[in-house]
Amino acid sequence: MNNNLSDGRKLKLIALIGLSGSGKTSVGQQLSQSIKLNFIDTDKLIEEKEKKIIPEIFLNHGEKYFRQLETQVLAEISLNPNFLIVATGAGLPCYNNNFDKLAKCSYLIYLKTNIDTLIKRLTGDGIANRPLLSNKTPESLNSILLQMLEEREKFYSQADIIIDTDKLSLADIAFNIQRKFLADVIWY
Repeated sequence: MNNNLSDGRKLKLIALIGLSGSGKTSVGQQLSQSIKLNFIDTDKLIEEKEKKIIPEIFLNHGEKYFRQLETQVLAEISLNPNFLIVATGAGLPCYNNNFDKLAKCSYLIYLKTNIDTLIKRLTGDGIANRPLLSNKTPESLNSILLQMLEEREKFYSQADIIIDTDKLSLADIAFNIQRKFLADVIWY
């Protein structure tokens, strides 16, 4: 089975991109159940390979090392012979030319979420495993997320589809992705 977009790209992945707290992992899991494709979370894959949680990787090796791991994991995933749903780390598309690598083999979906919603989702337990956001007050979290959005939006906004997640349930988001994906992809 070949899956192509009308622009000629051969697809191997449905890749979910967006800021931390936008729901990439939750939506990916829901979508995986809906359309019966395997799901991979790049952050979880890195943790498994390194046998450390992401905050430890940042603490022991720094952000640059982590970004290199993201690039390695992306290369491995793109070589997988199976069609996959992938939740990327929030920064993965924005470093080491990863967006271009993703765009060549992925149907890219930007889960766009407003800053207030992100703060609600991230406050408490949701922030502990996010080293660039942990130990921040809600006020500083707001300014950090705004800065991240400003830096990363130029990548995110190039996605094949953009879904505003603020008022949608997981099931609604997954359904919208499934509907748009099936309409855009040429299956033969």
